[in-house]
Amino acid sequence: MVGGHPVPLHYSPGYRVREFLRRLWEKSVEDEVLFMAGAVAFNVVIALVPLLILGIGLTGYIVSARFADPSEAVLALFEQMLPVAGDGLVLTEALRAPVAGLVELRTGFTVLGAVFFVWLSANLVASLRTALREVFDIGQRRGFLRGKLFDIQAVLIGVVLLALNVGVTLTIEAGVSQGGDARPGRLHAFLG
Repeated sequence: MVGGHPVPLHYSPGYRVREFLRRLWEKSVEDEVLFMAGAVAFNVVIALVPLLILGIGLTGYIVSARFADPSEAVLALFEQMLPVAGDGLVLTEALRAPVAGLVELRTGFTVLGAVFFVWLSANLVASLRTALREVFDIGQRRGFLRGKLFDIQAVLIGVVLLALNVGVTLTIEAGVSQGGDARPGRLHAFLG
């Protein structure tokens, strides 16, 4: 009782917490959040495959630029990390042909990986867009073509922003390693 009047039920903290949890449960059931989360997680896993292919292709270029025989450099790295199997069988010998094939086909892996990465990442963006539209009850829908173009734009903008972030980070780290100062007022001396 406050000032001789009973406290309404909806002012009590326990009631408010129970009401919040009840509404949260109803909204999650209505929007099928577990199904949406599964769809997004599935598309994340699927988008990792072309990213791996793209990574293999780019790694082939990087290794080729640094070593005269990139296959031998990769196999030497494997040899240091992998154990020698029984009966004198060395696992790196089993990897020689696949590694040489990957290094030879690096251009194809890079192009194929980039195309599939953009396409499947656009599917990931589409599933996120659909899930968020459903959860936040947004009525605007795009057709297939407009939606796919929007999703591809989102992926490309994300790639550009990631590349800018990496470029700025590497520039700042290079400046600091050369004796520069990373404070904002002092950084322009290194960059400019």
